[in-house]
Amino acid sequence: MKTWARFRSWTGALLGRRRMEREMDEEMRFHIEARAADLMRQGVPSHEATRQAKLEFGGMETAKDQCRDAVGVSFVETLLQDVRHGVRAMLRTPMFTVTAVVVLALGIGANTAIFSVVDAVLLRPLAYRDSERLVTILMDGESPVSVANYLD
Repeated sequence: MKTWARFRSWTGALLGRRRMEREMDEEMRFHIEARAADLMRQGVPSHEATRQAKLEFGGMETAKDQCRDAVGVSFVETLLQDVRHGVRAMLRTPMFTVTAVVVLALGIGANTAIFSVVDAVLLRPLAYRDSERLVTILMDGESPVSVANYLD
C-alpha cells in the first residue's frame, strides 16, 4: 500500500503542479504573515517585522524544494527532464544512436547466451540420481582412466 500511496502522490503532484505551487506559496506567505503579526504585537515596526519574519523563515525556494523532495516530485521531474534530454541528444545524432543500440543489443544477446550456457553447465545439478556422488578416476593422477584399464 505504501508504494500505491507514493504513486498517487507523485501523479497528483505532477498533474496538479500549478495547484501545488500555489498552495505552497499561500502556506509560506501565511507563516511569514503570522510571524510578522507576532513581531508587530511585540512592538516591531511593520516593515522590519516582515523582513525579520522572512529571514527567520529562510529561503522560500529552498523550502519549496524541500517540500517537493518530501513528496518525491523532484525525483520524477529530474527523471523526465533527463529522458527528454536523452531523446533530444539521440535525435541529433542518429548514427551514434543506431550504433549504440546495435552494440547494446549484441552485448545483451551475448551476455544472455553465455549465462544460459553457464547456467546449464555449471549451476544446475546433473541429470543423474545422486549426482553429487559421481567421481572421476584418474590414472597416475593426470588423465582419466579408460574403461579397459579400469576393468583390469
